[in-house]
Amino acid sequence: IPIRCEVKRAVNLEKQAVQLAVTFNSLTLMRRLRTNLQSTCPTPDLTHPFNSL
Repeated sequence: IPIRCEVKRAVNLEKQAVQLAVTFNSLTLMRRLRTNLQSTCPTPDLTHPFNSL
């Protein structure tokens, strides 16, 4: 059984999943930042992910 091939495939899938998660997170963060910039309310949102960074 070629275990090395399976390990390589699993690592590649994990890398792809991480890249997808990172791009999805950045897209949602940009979208939330854009909506926050469009909103005129000056009070900070405590549930916003940027405030928890």
